[in-house]
Amino acid sequence: MISKSFPHKADVVVVGAGPAGSILAYQLAKAGVDVVLLDKARFPRGKTCGGGINVRTQKQIPFDFSPIIEGTITGISFTCKFEDPFIRRYTAPLMFTVRREHFDEFLARRAEEAGARFFDQTPFLSVDQKGGYGSGNRGGGMLGGVRCRGGRCAKPGCQENAPLFRPGLHPGHSQ
Repeated sequence: MISKSFPHKADVVVVGAGPAGSILAYQLAKAGVDVVLLDKARFPRGKTCGGGINVRTQKQIPFDFSPIIEGTITGISFTCKFEDPFIRRYTAPLMFTVRREHFDEFLARRAEEAGARFFDQTPFLSVDQKGGYGSGNRGGGMLGGVRCRGGRCAKPGCQENAPLFRPGLHPGHSQ
């Protein structure tokens, strides 16, 4: 594995590389935002929770994840004390099943391919405000340069609105 040095600046730090964090990092990176994705666990990681993805959720995922689908559910059965079952079968899928350790790894790698910098085994401990800029303690070093807060430019005294998914300095501000 190629060793990566930890960055000292990023537009956005996403903490947690589960499905929501990895997909957010993917979408931000695709939009040209400098993203760092952190997770405290080593990937791939074991997850005890289920891996059922309904069709509505599948349509929201911005890329194909069929390589890691393990099963397709096309029916449902309800019973009371295993008597008189109510069964419905459909031709179209209702849900897909995946193993979470594979799914989470797959999503984090798609975020990396889109341009996010992914660091597993990296717990995020705190955020400190210094001079209007955020500085995050990641438990082994500092990540500085978080430059947007509260929907406004983070440069002290600036009242301009910052773009929603593109934090940073406005024209006329120096690095």
